Amino acid sequence: MKSISARKSHGHPGYLCGEGGLDDNIKDVSIHTKVERSTDAATLLVDLRNFTPNLNATQEDSNGINVFCHFLSKFYAVCLEGCLLALAPSKRNDPLLYVSSTGDGMLIIFSGKWHFSCAYLASIILSKTLTTCCDEYNKGPHHNGAPAHLSASA
Repeated sequence: MKSISARKSHGHPGYLCGEGGLDDNIKDVSIHTKVERSTDAATLLVDLRNFTPNLNATQEDSNGINVFCHFLSKFYAVCLEGCLLALAPSKRNDPLLYVSSTGDGMLIIFSGKWHFSCAYLASIILSKTLTTCCDEYNKGPHHNGAPAHLSASA
């Protein structure tokens, strides 16, 4: 474990002082860190453009669910499927993949030996499939009144 010590001057906020400081009102701060072995990884960020205007403009279906939520479900499924397709078939059941929703997009982290190739291939796959997915949504009747067309970029 590595320990890093610094002294913060109350008289000069934001300044770190060494021995002797800038004034007598010095507070000791200690930060403990543990350094783990680094992991090679590639990150893919997928973003939905015009998310909020479309969410606010859509109506509820007969079950009281906002129609845009149905699109989001499809969006997340398309993202996951595209990422899995970018992996070798033997890696798809236990992928070295981390997927997280950002609300209006996805954060996808590929690890493993070919992380960079998988992330690049996934970006190509998602560029095409998400464009089609967004175009279908934009042509639907539920889009009437939405102030902006939905689009995605990977």
